[in-house]
Amino acid sequence: MIISTDSNQNNLLKTRKRTAILVALSLVILTLLVYWQVQYYEFLVWDDYEYIVENPRVRSGLMVENLKWAFSENDVSYRHPLAWLSHMLDCDLYGLNPKGHHFNSLLIHISNSLLLFWLLYRMTGELWKSALVIALFSIHPLRIESVAWVTERKDVLGAFFWIVTILAYHWYSMKAGVGRYLLVLLCLTLGLSAKPVLVTLPFVLLLLDYWPLGRVNLGQTLSLKVSAPLRKYTLGFLILEKIPLFILVAASSIVTFLDAERIGSISSMEGLPLGFRIGHVLVSYMKYILKMVWPIDLAFFYPFPEVAWPLWQVARCAFILGCISVLALLNSKRRPYLIVGWLWYLGILLPVIGIIQVGAQAMADRFTYLPHLGLYIAAIWGIADYSSQWRLNKALLPVIACLIIAFFAILTHQQLGYWRNGMTLFSRALEVTSRNYTAHYQLGNDMIRKGEIAPAIQHFSEAVRFKPDHFPAHYGLGLALASQGRFDEAISHYMTALKVRSNHAGILSSTGDAYFRQGNFEQAIAFYSKALGIDPSLWVVHDNAGLAFLKMGMTREAILHFEEALRLNPGDRTARHRLYIVRKEIEGTNH
Repeated sequence: MIISTDSNQNNLLKTRKRTAILVALSLVILTLLVYWQVQYYEFLVWDDYEYIVENPRVRSGLMVENLKWAFSENDVSYRHPLAWLSHMLDCDLYGLNPKGHHFNSLLIHISNSLLLFWLLYRMTGELWKSALVIALFSIHPLRIESVAWVTERKDVLGAFFWIVTILAYHWYSMKAGVGRYLLVLLCLTLGLSAKPVLVTLPFVLLLLDYWPLGRVNLGQTLSLKVSAPLRKYTLGFLILEKIPLFILVAASSIVTFLDAERIGSISSMEGLPLGFRIGHVLVSYMKYILKMVWPIDLAFFYPFPEVAWPLWQVARCAFILGCISVLALLNSKRRPYLIVGWLWYLGILLPVIGIIQVGAQAMADRFTYLPHLGLYIAAIWGIADYSSQWRLNKALLPVIACLIIAFFAILTHQQLGYWRNGMTLFSRALEVTSRNYTAHYQLGNDMIRKGEIAPAIQHFSEAVRFKPDHFPAHYGLGLALASQGRFDEAISHYMTALKVRSNHAGILSSTGDAYFRQGNFEQAIAFYSKALGIDPSLWVVHDNAGLAFLKMGMTREAILHFEEALRLNPGDRTARHRLYIVRKEIEGTNH
């Protein structure tokens, strides 16, 4: 009988293992089917060009100089060196063919789904609940932005190391040891170097200690089956255990804040008062839940409302969020997954919810990549738990689950089509949002690259009408006007942009170009000098400054700038030719 029992258990384990493998393969196939079209999409003028296509550091691939740059300060964004390295590797592998870049982002997303399935299944022992959670995570329309936008590689890559860190922590929780703890620290460090938003991970590990790991000793027995270790610990010990992790994320937070302040991406209290922010935070938490349930009218950018949310709407959101929190807390002993899932959602969203506003977006679909996992877990486990109490037809739940997955898969496949190129993406944003100055600005950028100057001017003009202090739109409008020879108007918009961002070398240089085209070489030199004072490595500006000095008969200064342009860019044929002509003229004069 004992042999028979052991044999049955082995067969059961083999069957469960085979089933888990089949489920994992099904998740891969489902995700590939939904997202397959993304590999045929273009780079977007929305950051892809600045980050990759026109970034010489990234385009030239994995070189020693580029590695140093990736780990140092830069004017493009906050630090995420591991994400930079992944883009460089893509350029080494595929050049500037967007197909490979898109496909690698998709592969990382699929890897995340598989790792999450394995992690959740290992921690809870619940195969089908875990499978449904990860299916929703993988193919939900709110994942599109993180997968289809190449610039957001940092999102899927950061999530990868987030999951790996939790896997390492689960391994550590089985048998605590210095080596295993150091592995957790290493994985978290790699994650923070991919995307600093992982700062909430130590908090999440505390939640997992409560459920499903069952490491917290609160004097109660968990009612659900969990893969809990033999030992339990006080909450104080578990917090103390994570002090090195908290120190690491605190250091990362400080560096990220200073970087954001340096590049000017943090909104001031004058621009967004505290009262406005608090109201918006409450409304955003609620809207992210609604978007999870009914993900329609999605856009790449959501502008802030013109005025603060009505008090009744803020109060309603606060009341609903408060009720959910109370219900989750009251059920924390009998149904711990509710409080864990709810605090997971609230906590992971906290750094990007808008209390400290970084960036111009009111909300962003990409912000939900990891936070919504908590809601999926709470919902799936809760529905399964309550349905068993209410004695619902067991055959009905799988059918409903399949219908929900099919609905989201079809919706994601359809909405993914808007990310095909800039024109479709930005036009869609104008359809589903109002006063979207960023959509107008990006459409202007897209059109100016195609040589469609007149419609570009219209979109830039709309952008500055909706947001008069949007300096990139003023800059773009100035460039478009200058290309039509309307230099006075162009200079006017450049000056408006400089009032907002006085240290922008590109705007200063373009202002110099406009004055040069008007024949005002003295003013041109003044603006070229300001641009070079901010960024002396701009060889094109040295080239233009040299020509301006030459026009004024200041040959010595012209030669110095042409020589510097050649030093910075030895392949600059224009500077080399001009320098040759000037020197020949000097030789002719001397003879």
